[in-house]
Amino acid sequence: MLGISQSVQLISCEKKQSQSLPDLGFHLHNRYEIYLYLSGGAHYFVEQKKYVLERGDMLIFNSREIHKPTFPSPAGIYERYVVHFDPAVAAPYSTPGFSLIGCFENRTRGEKNLLRLGQKELSRFLALFDGMISLRDEAAPGWEILFLSRFLELLVQIGTAYGTHSPSQQEAGYALEPPLSEVVAYINAHLQEDLRLEVLEKRFFINKNYLCKLFRQQTGNTIHSYIQHKRLVRSQELLLEGCSVTEACHLAGFNDYSNFIRLFKRMTGQSPTRFRGGAVYEAQPTQEQQASSLPDFYEC
Repeated sequence: MLGISQSVQLISCEKKQSQSLPDLGFHLHNRYEIYLYLSGGAHYFVEQKKYVLERGDMLIFNSREIHKPTFPSPAGIYERYVVHFDPAVAAPYSTPGFSLIGCFENRTRGEKNLLRLGQKELSRFLALFDGMISLRDEAAPGWEILFLSRFLELLVQIGTAYGTHSPSQQEAGYALEPPLSEVVAYINAHLQEDLRLEVLEKRFFINKNYLCKLFRQQTGNTIHSYIQHKRLVRSQELLLEGCSVTEACHLAGFNDYSNFIRLFKRMTGQSPTRFRGGAVYEAQPTQEQQASSLPDFYEC
């Protein structure tokens, strides 16, 4: 079990405000994420689903769910709270009757990521976020104890909300439109196979340039970036299942071993070998670094 100081080092809590909207591609994190949206006209893409966000919407992501914000109709300052944490911090405090990370893990990937909070709930969560930030910034004696306590309370409140909210409060997203939904479903089921645009074009009888345009319109990013991120997640799963680095590379659909090693390290902050060995999480690459790590071939 981690000590209090070590646990606190594996938790970050920030309030972010952006005057100019960030141009972010698909990304994922080594740690789990809690995202509370306040303003900015954002939509959010998670796996195969899009959410049109409202003030007080909370999204949660585990470390295998790719996601990105888009801004089809920007509206003022983009404001949100973001918490990242290592699940190893929370796991020891779960009880047989209540898992602090169950709502992050015990669901289909890309499903039930959203909680639509009422005003009273939002006020309660804002107080928790602000309290954590104040404790960290003031760093008074004993602040780490109180910070960890607030964080655990935050997870309890999220887990409770997930257990009490109606399905309509958790399913505010909508799927990609056909024919893109069929293309993405095929990609997810055939990551090991050849997924070049020419192959997808022939299989779905869709002009590759139109497919690229359609994908960017609906997600705000490229189909190649999506494929690379999905393959990366698959390689992580294979490594954790005991595959060698070479096996994980090829079974996840990467044909170039050197490129796989480079991409893995740039997007996760550690080498596949270190990841496979269960190393403590290293520094997470920024979302911009993740985006810039993708190769240019058949990018669109």
